Amino acid sequence: MKRKKNNPKQDLKLKAAQTKNEFFRNLDSLITALTNDPSVFRLIPHKFYDTIYAGKLQQLHITIAPGCSVSKQVYEQIKWDILNYVKNRKLTFTDNGPIVTLDTYFRIGLTFSVFLQAITHTSSEALHLVKNKLQNYFDNYTENAVNDLINKFTLELNRILDVIPFYYNTYNEWMYWLVFDHPVGKDGNPVNYMNFLIKSYRPEVRKIFSEGIMRPAWEVCWTIPGKGVTRLTFSSSQLQLPPGQVNENIPVYIQSHAFVRLYERIDCLFRPFVQANVYYSMKNCKFHKKQSGAYLFDYTYFNKKLGYLVADITCGVLLVHSFLFITHDGTPEGNRLTRLTSLKKYDKKHLNIDRLSVFYASDIADNPEVKQIFISAGCTGLFETDQTVSEDIMNLDHKYAVAEKIISYLREYKKLHEKTGTEITNAPNEIPPAGAGL
Repeated sequence: MKRKKNNPKQDLKLKAAQTKNEFFRNLDSLITALTNDPSVFRLIPHKFYDTIYAGKLQQLHITIAPGCSVSKQVYEQIKWDILNYVKNRKLTFTDNGPIVTLDTYFRIGLTFSVFLQAITHTSSEALHLVKNKLQNYFDNYTENAVNDLINKFTLELNRILDVIPFYYNTYNEWMYWLVFDHPVGKDGNPVNYMNFLIKSYRPEVRKIFSEGIMRPAWEVCWTIPGKGVTRLTFSSSQLQLPPGQVNENIPVYIQSHAFVRLYERIDCLFRPFVQANVYYSMKNCKFHKKQSGAYLFDYTYFNKKLGYLVADITCGVLLVHSFLFITHDGTPEGNRLTRLTSLKKYDKKHLNIDRLSVFYASDIADNPEVKQIFISAGCTGLFETDQTVSEDIMNLDHKYAVAEKIISYLREYKKLHEKTGTEITNAPNEIPPAGAGL
């Protein structure tokens, strides 16, 4: 039997027909859900089908903005993230209306709403019946009504656009954001799809001499969807400096060493999120100024304080050069913890309470007595970031026994203090061992 040859043109026609039929099936389902009446769709005269389909809003388009550098891998991943979100994100079409995906809302619902607006003054009795059936969901088919639906779609879409920088921005490489484009066709009229442009920016880098070492430092900035790059600067008054001591708009830079210490201590959270919160933490401009002139800026991870970014004024910039975990000596909470327990730097290091992972990989949070010690010292944030803790830690079969080790350690510490009548110094070999560390 002779095999039938494929006909590309015929295949394209077949695919186009299938796509069109699927569109109207979805539209039928949406109208039925809105009206609770399966007969409404059939009231639309067939002569209007082509008009509706010709105005069909197509899938979102995502392209790289001219002149911007975006690798193929990053482009494909961002595109996938957005389109996958649109395909799976669900919302109500209107108040008390049916639940649909964002994709259906955009391509099917908005297309039909725009069509209804366009034929508001039609004399078609059938369409008049359709509009009456939908009156509970659209008070009138005006431009404002359709704009409200478009604004709702845009608001939902902004949820994914807002988080793209959190996943893809990197200080030592590139930062990204998306902007809405208004493309027009060759005839000068707007096209029937929404286009988003991916833009990129490479943070400025300087080599700055600090603490006897020349290290690279990147400007502290971030990208905001629809707006672009926002660079962090402070005024002299914000930094409690005498007027005229330095430039009024002081740029902020962060050295590589600060990131090393940040990742070393915040060691179980998603690194891109850890990095993103540098900008948002410093933007709040909450700090402690030490007598030496150094600044301890609160480092918060989605508003949960985990430590401090250490900064100084040097070379005309505010330079972030290190990071202190919240339990470290020299921080307000770390000093309070020392006053409560007499534990000092090497004690904390010996007990492994100088990094975040131990608070989730151990039984500290499950022991009310030990947990309260940290809460009383002001370290509540250590127990409030579990939503983004590494799965490897959250899924441990068992937790390390650290709480009892701390209690035993404090008891032995107290005994030595009572025996000698003096406070123990930062010498770990003077403290009786209380079990092996993690």
